[in-house]
Amino acid sequence: DTLKIMPTCEVLARVAPFRVEEPAETTHLPGLVEAVASWRTTRGGDADASSIDIACAPLDAEARALFAAKGLARDELDEFRRTGRSNGRPMQYARLRIGPRESYPLHAHPNIEIIHVARGALHERRLRPAATPPFFGGPVDAAGYTTDLSKLEPTDFDTLVHRAGACLVNEIGSVHRLRRRP
Repeated sequence: DTLKIMPTCEVLARVAPFRVEEPAETTHLPGLVEAVASWRTTRGGDADASSIDIACAPLDAEARALFAAKGLARDELDEFRRTGRSNGRPMQYARLRIGPRESYPLHAHPNIEIIHVARGALHERRLRPAATPPFFGGPVDAAGYTTDLSKLEPTDFDTLVHRAGACLVNEIGSVHRLRRRP
């Protein structure tokens, strides 16, 4: 009954850094169109521009709404939309496939993350904001954070289930673990 760590992760598009003063409200998240086209092409699906534009619009809108609900849209998400970076770091879109006995280990985010659940359900153990320790106060390790996550208690986490079609966002410093089932 042991879980295998590190499910399959395939990079779909890397976002090249850029600079605009104020992105248009109708502008998609940087690199999103290329990522959706790459994902559709690898699956033998429709990669024409109009169908991709239709697929991207709800993801853009939902990501913006989720960041706004957390009070972060004007900071973290707008930095990504203006520069193609988050917390000064390069961004990418990836397809994460989590098999039946796999999980993605507990980790912290040095930059934002936007997740769209394409199918099935994603089970998440998310550190409550009140329990989130400071992450960027000292020298960083290879994963990009300075806090020892092993000192957290199970009661510091919420358990969430995200069904197909759901979008979720992780702000800078958020901590969570993902798996396909509880």
